[in-house]
Parts: sequence; C-alpha cells; structure tokens
Amino acid sequence: YKEMGLLDEAIGALQKAARAPGRPLRALEALGQCFLDRDEPVLALASLDGVARELEAGRGADDASAVGVCYLVASACERVGRLDDARRWYVRVLALDYSFRDAAARLASLPAPD
Repeated sequence: YKEMGLLDEAIGALQKAARAPGRPLRALEALGQCFLDRDEPVLALASLDGVARELEAGRGADDASAVGVCYLVASACERVGRLDDARRWYVRVLALDYSFRDAAARLASLPAPD
C-alpha cells in the first residue's frame, strides 16, 4: 500500500501487524514512516513510543536493528520542536551508523542547546 501512495490503507495494515505477538520492529518502523509521510509527527511518536522506551531501557531490539526507528523518533521530535530529544536520538543514530540517511546533516542543522 505504502509504495502505491495508499497511506491510510498502509497505516491500517501496519497497525494490525504491529499488534501481532512480538510487535514486529519493521512494521512499527514502517508505521512511523507513514505518519511522517502524512506530516503527522505526533502520531509517529505515539506509534514508536513503546519501542523507543524499550531501546532507552536497554530492552527489546538491539540498537543496530533499530537504527531506522531511532532516526524516525529523532525526525519526529525535530518536527514537533523537541530539539533536545531530537539531538539525543540523532546522536544515537550516528553512533550506530554514521552514514545513515541524512542524520549527520540534520544533527548539524539543529540549533545549539541552551
């Protein structure tokens, strides 16, 4: 659905997949991306919240397999003005994979912390 631009249908299917036992990480990542594609960063954060908390607590998926989720959380935080959180998540992305998407440029573009 997502590749065809049918984001509403993709979101429904991904939400169902994300509720499956084990909460598939790829489904959550794709769901967060769909919400960002729809310019709904608050919903992206809400959908990624559980896995983000697990990552912060050192539980759940290992960081290497969740680098995409970390990036999406950073991007959503940036869009809603939570710049300190965005900075922290971008740093985490870069620590895992310095060449991941445009994380280095996005981090550099954030204003310096207060």
